Amino acid sequence: MTTENLIEVKNKAEKAYEAINDMISNYGIEMIDLAYPKHDGEQDAEVISEMMLLRQSVNSLSTACNLLVNKLTDVIGDEEEVK
Repeated sequence: MTTENLIEVKNKAEKAYEAINDMISNYGIEMIDLAYPKHDGEQDAEVISEMMLLRQSVNSLSTACNLLVNKLTDVIGDEEEVK
């Protein structure tokens, strides 16, 4: 492992955060419209499937991030500062 590896993962994490934050902040109504395109209470099965896959991926990312935060905190040794 090198410092460049740390920087690469940090940059990827920042891009993932930006994409997720953008979706949350700017596309809430559009997600509903996409899921219910005819506004008749009927879901678009393909869209819902993709949303379920996205939810699974983001949940996995959340778990991985928590594990990495814990590992970095152990290595850095600043548990008191993080709490």
